[in-house]
Amino acid sequence: MAITKINTPELFDLGATNSSLQLPSGNTASRPTNPSTGEWRYNTDDNKVEYWDGADWFQIEYEIPPFTPTENFQTVTYTGNGSTQTVDSKFDMAANFNGSSSYIDTNYTLPSDSTMSFSFWINVASIGSNDEYILSDLSSSGTDRRLDLRFKGSTGGQLYIDIGDGSSNYTTGNTSFVPTFNTWYHIVVTLNGTAINVYIDNGSPISLTSSVAFGTAGARSLSLGRAGDYMEHILKAK
Repeated sequence: MAITKINTPELFDLGATNSSLQLPSGNTASRPTNPSTGEWRYNTDDNKVEYWDGADWFQIEYEIPPFTPTENFQTVTYTGNGSTQTVDSKFDMAANFNGSSSYIDTNYTLPSDSTMSFSFWINVASIGSNDEYILSDLSSSGTDRRLDLRFKGSTGGQLYIDIGDGSSNYTTGNTSFVPTFNTWYHIVVTLNGTAINVYIDNGSPISLTSSVAFGTAGARSLSLGRAGDYMEHILKAK
């Protein structure tokens, strides 16, 4: 079997070696005046391979651009205010509550079906004397809840879940879980009739029982981070 060495410099040159392809080269000024579509060359000005697409020369980018963390992590995050809602950062945070008045109105009303589940990634920055709500459909009256999940400030930040009938009757369940600040947790809550299960970071379920049936009265939109204007909300959630 013979090895044929091709030597046509206007296309490519294998005359000097058997192991590599050598493209014609030259600076930008020496580009062919009438190149063929698909013609390749090596530009000695830029030290890059380029090709003619029939209308213009384009360079081949063979280096991966540097990754800039500030363009992807914790850059522009959504700060809840109940109106415009956008999320721009790609990793780590999706919403950042300001600790005094911000929240996200989901515009979602809980159904009458008492079988449902919720899943959260949260990071608690601090817990004051007021309760810090993860989610709830409370109004500012504070008693007409159907569902809320909160860290209770007066008990050292323990995680509570409340189930109500939508008027003034509700059950308060204490999970005894207290978060470590500035730490991410995955929390899952499942409701099945009066049975409540709370899972923290895929751990064993914390089982609670509601003495009040999940009600349909006073149905409101579910909010993240706020139950009423009098609450503090120092949570990050995604």
